[in-house]
Amino acid sequence: MKMSRLRAAATLAAGALLLTACGSGGSSGAASSREAPTGGPEGDTIKIGYAVAQTGFASGVVGPTAEVAQAWAKGVNAEGGIGGRPVEIVVRDTAATPATALTAVKELVEQEGVIALMFADGASESGLRDYLAGSDVAVLEAQSFDPKMFSALPNFFATSTTDKYMHSGYTEAAAAAGGKSLAFAVCAEVAACAQAGEVSEELAPGLDMKYTGTVKVTGSQPSFTAECLKLNQTDTEWIGMALDFAATGTRMASDCLQQGYTGGFVVGSGSVNGGLDEVPDAKFTGPMNGFPWWVDDAPVAKYRDVMAEFAPDVPITGTWQTSTWTGLEMFRKALAGHTAAGLTRQQVIDAYGTIKDETLGGLLPQPVTYTPGEPAPPVSCYWIYSYTGGSGEFENIQKGTSGNGLTTDLASSCYDGPPFS
Repeated sequence: MKMSRLRAAATLAAGALLLTACGSGGSSGAASSREAPTGGPEGDTIKIGYAVAQTGFASGVVGPTAEVAQAWAKGVNAEGGIGGRPVEIVVRDTAATPATALTAVKELVEQEGVIALMFADGASESGLRDYLAGSDVAVLEAQSFDPKMFSALPNFFATSTTDKYMHSGYTEAAAAAGGKSLAFAVCAEVAACAQAGEVSEELAPGLDMKYTGTVKVTGSQPSFTAECLKLNQTDTEWIGMALDFAATGTRMASDCLQQGYTGGFVVGSGSVNGGLDEVPDAKFTGPMNGFPWWVDDAPVAKYRDVMAEFAPDVPITGTWQTSTWTGLEMFRKALAGHTAAGLTRQQVIDAYGTIKDETLGGLLPQPVTYTPGEPAPPVSCYWIYSYTGGSGEFENIQKGTSGNGLTTDLASSCYDGPPFS
C-alpha cells in the first residue's frame, strides 16, 4: 500500500470541552422536543450522550474525541440531520474514575434523557456494565476494552475490533514487520493492560515468534532504565506497549533507545496520536481498530473535511478519533430511514437490528450484522500501520485477504493465527 502525507492538526485541544448543562429532566427515552436551530433540520432533536475522560488518566488521548463527536453532529445537521431531525451531543466528563463515570452516565440516561449513549474511558468502563446491562439505551462504540459488554450484551453495538483480536494484532503486526521476538510493557494502572502480554505470549509460537517477557510500568516512574536493560538482555526485537503512549510510552521508548535498544515498538489503537514523533527515527508498527485517517478513500476524506470545517484545531490522528466517528456513522446509518415522529430508545435498538453486512464504505474493518436480541458478533479484523518517528508518513500494511473487501489503501487485515482462548 502506498504512503500518504499525514493530514492532521498538530496540537491537542486545550482545556475541557464546555459541557452542555440543559436537559430534558426526564428519562422516558424519547427524542427531545427542543426546537431545532434556525435554518437547520426542523424535527425533534436526537440527543446522544457522550461520557468521556476529559480529565484524569489518558485524557490527553481520549479527551479530544468529544469534539470529534460534536463536529460529526454539526456535519450531520448541515446535511439535514437524521430523518429530518437535528442531532445534539451531550458531553459529560468521567474523570477516568469509576464513580464519576457511573454518575455521568446515570445523569445522561436518567436526567438528560439521551436516546443513545457512547463512552470513552478505558479506566472506568467496566464499572458501567451492570447499570447499562439493565438499561433500555443503545450503547454505541468509540473504543471498548471490556469484552463482557460489547461482545456480550444485546444493547451494545460494536463497530471496532474486539479487544482480544486487538491484542493478537500486536503479535501479528510484529510478525508482519519481520520480527522474530516480542516483549510487552504494560500499564500497571489498568488491569486490562496485562491482557496484551498474556495473549501475545500464547500466540507467539504459532507465528514463529519468541515471547521474551512482560514488564509492568507506571506513568509516575522517573525512569525506565531498569526495564529497558532487562529487555535488552533478552534480545527483544519488538516491544509492545499496552499503556498511555503519549504520557508514558514516549519516555520509555526514548529511555530504551538511549540504553542501546535497536528494535522497534508495537503501539496500537488510540495511542497512535501524534506522540510517535516525540521519538525521532524510532520504528513503529501496530494494529488499529479504527480506520486509517490518512488514506484518500472517500469516506475518510469526508471525515477529514468535516473535521477541518467544524473542529479545525482538534487532532484527527489516532483511532480513538476514527472509532468515535465510525460508531456515530453507524448510528446515522441505522436511523437513516426512520422519519416518524416520537423516536424512542427501543426504536433505536430495533433500527440496529436491520443492519446487515455493513462496512460503511470501508470505515469498518469487516462487514457487521446485528441480530435483534443478540450480542454483536466479534470483529476480528483491523488495520496494521508502519511508521518512523518524525517522518510524517504512515503506511497501511495490508496483510492477507482484505477484511472489508477493499483493494485500496483502506483495505483491512484479519487475524489468521492459531486459535486462542
